[in-house]
Amino acid sequence: MIENGEINQVEEQTTSNVEQPVPPATLILVGFDGSKNSTEALREANELAGDTYELLVVHAYSIPAYVHGYSFFDELTVRAEAAARKVIDAAMEEIGDSRKRAGFEIAPGRPAHLLAELAKQRNAKMIVIGSRGYGGVRTLPGSQSRRLLSISPCPVMIVPGTDHD
Repeated sequence: MIENGEINQVEEQTTSNVEQPVPPATLILVGFDGSKNSTEALREANELAGDTYELLVVHAYSIPAYVHGYSFFDELTVRAEAAARKVIDAAMEEIGDSRKRAGFEIAPGRPAHLLAELAKQRNAKMIVIGSRGYGGVRTLPGSQSRRLLSISPCPVMIVPGTDHD
């Protein structure tokens, strides 16, 4: 005969293995680096979001790996973060009062990997980025855009720029 404690233990195991429903995606991520193309992508994402989706504007910054351990590393990090804040301030200014549901983040890392990870963590509906162009062939996506297409857990919209900077 199975004792009460054993039955409860089996029930607990069964319920812990049941997948919880994933909430519907209500977030559009926007990669923003301050370029004209990323500004156009931000405008497009803002329009797409309408009243339905929240925007999260993300700027990734990086510090070369070879400077870790040098005496100037801390100062370089402070300067990189300050420059990243200025980029995000430009995104805030671009959006202005047109959007109440918008978030802005800066984080160290490579843009494609950071956006893909955030999209996964936050169940993003879509990632919107600008195309940076490639060499002399300005109609092709840049390296971060191509990388993001291959690793993103959600659809990616690449907004072509009208003026490449």
